[in-house]
Amino acid sequence: MVSPAPGLTLHHDQGSQYRSLQYRAKAAKAAKAAKAKIALSMSRPGTPYDNAMIESFYANLKLEINDGRPFPRREAARTAIFEYIELFYSRNRLHSALGYTTPLQIEKQHQQTRGVP
Repeated sequence: MVSPAPGLTLHHDQGSQYRSLQYRAKAAKAAKAAKAKIALSMSRPGTPYDNAMIESFYANLKLEINDGRPFPRREAARTAIFEYIELFYSRNRLHSALGYTTPLQIEKQHQQTRGVP
């Protein structure tokens, strides 16, 4: 298991399962076991927009990877997800919210404006 870097924010919506004392206790126990400082973050009621981007990403991931079939092993799932994100989603998949460019192109443009080689 990989330990999260310091400053990790665990963000979620207002679902009752995330507001429960049981969930908060499990999150605190996991943070202590990983020796990590994890800040819990919750969206405000009636403002789902901060979660919309990741929900959209997960929907695309589920639709575009492995045709919805189960993976034979965890390692096969990890490899497929890595390849989807790093080789397809970030480098080749055009995003309407980014003016039909890729995240990698946007990142390069941002670096150029900052003078990063």
